[in-house]
Amino acid sequence: SKELLPWVDTLGVNVRKTPQPFSILSWNILAQSLYESHYRSKRIQQVALSNNNPNPQLLHPPPHPWPKRLHKILQTLSHANADIICLQECE
Repeated sequence: SKELLPWVDTLGVNVRKTPQPFSILSWNILAQSLYESHYRSKRIQQVALSNNNPNPQLLHPPPHPWPKRLHKILQTLSHANADIICLQECE
C-alpha cells in the first residue's frame, strides 16, 4: 500500500509552505546472472533426481531472458509512476 509521508525540510530552505506527498518504489529485481545461475542449478537438480535418462532438452535456457525481463521491469516502473525509484541487484 502507498503511505504518504510529508517532506521534512532539514536544511531550513523550505520553499513550499505546505508539505507535498511523494512516493517511493523499492524493488530487488534480481540480477540476471543470479537468476540464470539459480535456474540452471534447479534444472540440473531436477534432471539429476529424475528416474528417467537425463534429457538434454530439460537444460534449456531460463524462460525469462534479459530482454523479456527488461521490458517487464520497465513496464512495471512506468506503471508505478513513483517519484523516487530504488532498484537493488542491477547489473
